[in-house]
Amino acid sequence: MSSITTSSGESTPAEIERQLTERQLQVLQYLLKKAVPLKVYTVYADQDELARELGMTRQALSVHLKKLKDFGLIRTGREFVDVTDKALKVLRMSSNEAIILVKVQLGIGQ
Repeated sequence: MSSITTSSGESTPAEIERQLTERQLQVLQYLLKKAVPLKVYTVYADQDELARELGMTRQALSVHLKKLKDFGLIRTGREFVDVTDKALKVLRMSSNEAIILVKVQLGIGQ
């Protein structure tokens, strides 16, 4: 399998996304949703809890987390997972994304 890399030799977010399984993308999206957005998106939970909430075994989750970590999409520690900016790019999101809603109401006769 050929890979697309940046000038620094790293895989592009699109290439990483193609190499991830649907389940790995689901785990990554779930982690981001559960994360507390600070400068870094952090999930405070142990792997047993995450596996249970995702409906998979701890061993299966461990395999998926390792792949995500190998790609630099997450960092793991004792009872926490950090979702990196690189992961946001793979998920086509931005760490400074904002949604703006505008309600326009026209007056009578307009």
